[in-house]
Amino acid sequence: MARQPFIDNQADDQNSDGTDPLIQVQKSFLVTLTESEADTYPWEPSQGGTEDYFATQQQNFSLANILEAPELELKSASLFSHLGQCWQTVAQGEIMKQGLLDRFRGVPTIWLDTIATTAQEVYQQGYSLQDKLVNCVHTLLGQWSEEDLQVLARPFAYAMRGSVAEDQTFTGVWESLSPVEQARWSLAIAKAALQEMAQVD
Repeated sequence: MARQPFIDNQADDQNSDGTDPLIQVQKSFLVTLTESEADTYPWEPSQGGTEDYFATQQQNFSLANILEAPELELKSASLFSHLGQCWQTVAQGEIMKQGLLDRFRGVPTIWLDTIATTAQEVYQQGYSLQDKLVNCVHTLLGQWSEEDLQVLARPFAYAMRGSVAEDQTFTGVWESLSPVEQARWSLAIAKAALQEMAQVD
């Protein structure tokens, strides 16, 4: 029953020759399933005929057989736009991570990676600065309650409202810090990560 609305609209999705692209794909898939592996895909690249097989497949495949030209152009533009955004996000994240590694050399790498990854996730979210900071460190500071972290994060969030980013660094011995000092430095790193994201955005 869940497929009924889609089936009712098949007439709108037919190619110019009256065939439904979805039905064509389904038929091809069923044919492939019933054939032996030797007839469908050359799993061993060193076997003869492999290059001919892929050349034939490439020639036979065309999105133009499935999509009309305007729709193909629109979807292609949307795909490349999305890929561009993904690449920009990755590039921004790498720049931010490198900045943290340079400034906080005494902090364990796994600590920096966790904060950097979470900062990327929450940066565009509609959370308050204080909540973003807490989210960045909460998994690392499991022994701290969220309420206590909120209290510690408040001055860091207040400082982030200024236009000038502080250039804090840490090159000491992380393990020698007390739990409170580690929590405060973690929030300082989270603050730096979010500010780095804002600078490269």
